[in-house]
Amino acid sequence: MSANEKLRTKSLDEMRQEIECLLAEAEKHRIEHEAALMQIEDLRRESVDSRPFDPEKAEQLWLEAENLQMESREWLRLSVEKALQAGEVKHRLDIRAQIEAIDESDEMWRKAVNAGRN
Repeated sequence: MSANEKLRTKSLDEMRQEIECLLAEAEKHRIEHEAALMQIEDLRRESVDSRPFDPEKAEQLWLEAENLQMESREWLRLSVEKALQAGEVKHRLDIRAQIEAIDESDEMWRKAVNAGRN
């Protein structure tokens, strides 16, 4: 994303859509993380079971589980990161809504004051 795109004011719909996309990505990464955890458990169980009969295969399975563990941590990190980004956008959306409400109430006060003078 270029600097100009970051400075461009997004519409409320664009912000809502960004929140939805970020939350969907976070959920996708969380699901990947949970699936990896189950697969890690299966690989480790299979590794322990095969150790007496085939130590080489058991070691290979254990290493595969360790690599998957690192990937799983990354998926969890990405999930949390996307959820936090969605929270930041939601916070900006809330602030913008409050500012717009203040702007509208200021306009109403101006009209009321001017109406009182007439």
